[in-house]
Amino acid sequence: MFVPARFSEGQQALEALLARDAFVTLVSSVEGEPFATHLPVRAERDGERFVLRGHLARANPQWRCLAGQTVLVIVHGPHAYVSPTWYAQPDHSVPTWNYTAAHLYGTVRLIDDPASLLALVADLAAHYEEGIGSDWRFPGSAPETARELAGIVGFEFEATRIQVKHKLNQHHDAASLRGAIDGLRTHGNHEGREIAALMQGVLDAKTGGPSP
Repeated sequence: MFVPARFSEGQQALEALLARDAFVTLVSSVEGEPFATHLPVRAERDGERFVLRGHLARANPQWRCLAGQTVLVIVHGPHAYVSPTWYAQPDHSVPTWNYTAAHLYGTVRLIDDPASLLALVADLAAHYEEGIGSDWRFPGSAPETARELAGIVGFEFEATRIQVKHKLNQHHDAASLRGAIDGLRTHGNHEGREIAALMQGVLDAKTGGPSP
């Protein structure tokens, strides 16, 4: 991913993106062609390692080709259209699209033995059930559990390179930033308002404090 220095962010921004939305895109090569799967993951820092764990359908050909590849995981953040009419000098401005995203490059270890696979899906389920205030837990001993596990393959992705990009009009002056923030708050959807909040942080850093 092309990341100009002024748009580059670090580990904290990555963790915020994954906490917001851990439904990622796993990209690799299958028989010489790009191949992508959209799936939820659980992120974890293990010492110096940053790992993502998840699973794919066994019928999905991607898992059979992951060994030995450098694969790409795309983490999707909020994004929004920014109109030039919101800037301080609209006649001298052009439209743009602000967004946040992360690209993680790394390798995959497959998880296919029943005990480890059960532990993985139980952990994923518990994590996301807790997120909705539920105490439901994966029924490890139920007959249908074995059938469900037979239909998936787990994986652990270890990142070897991380890029995090926040494109938030960092190069614009304070007046244009204020105008764009107000425009997104007024006309944007929920993602536009998320971008406005992030841009407010840029403006505060530029001006030395919250905007009046």
